[in-house]
Amino acid sequence: MFSLNRKTDYALVALARLASETDGDPLSARAIAEAFDLPLQGLMGILKELHRAGLVDSIRGSKGGYILARQAKAISVSDVIRAIEGPTQLAPCCDDIDDGDECITCRLIARCPISSAIRDLSGRISEFLNTVTIADLLESENGTPLPAVRAGKSKGGREEKEGIEDGGRQIPVQVKVNIER
Repeated sequence: MFSLNRKTDYALVALARLASETDGDPLSARAIAEAFDLPLQGLMGILKELHRAGLVDSIRGSKGGYILARQAKAISVSDVIRAIEGPTQLAPCCDDIDDGDECITCRLIARCPISSAIRDLSGRISEFLNTVTIADLLESENGTPLPAVRAGKSKGGREEKEGIEDGGRQIPVQVKVNIER
């Protein structure tokens, strides 16, 4: 099962809490940790990583703390995963690093019967994680569905809109992410 690690889970929770702060006041790591019963030292390290990645700003002083560095709708789940875990990789032959190469060399690649499918699947998952934002996560708690996964090009070369095509009909796709706690 594809799952996010605990640090990424905590990072998403902290970012969601910062995004919920409507008056724009900074929140301390302690306030966030206490609100969600998170380990303070671990959360402080996570917030530093998010700061280094440009996702949060740190405000010094007695009324200091953290604020989002940009709007919640401009911070994707993929941004958070990259900040905490580094580049994601579905299989050893695929990665989402934007260096022009879609896949790294694997000893099976020359005879692998599923490499194209895995590349496609990896691309769809990456697209989904790039599309879903902190704002989307907050809105989904109120019943708004997350953005749909686009299937991309079908084997026939025509663009598919949402879901996966099966015999000419669209089948909606739901991606469920298991977050470790």
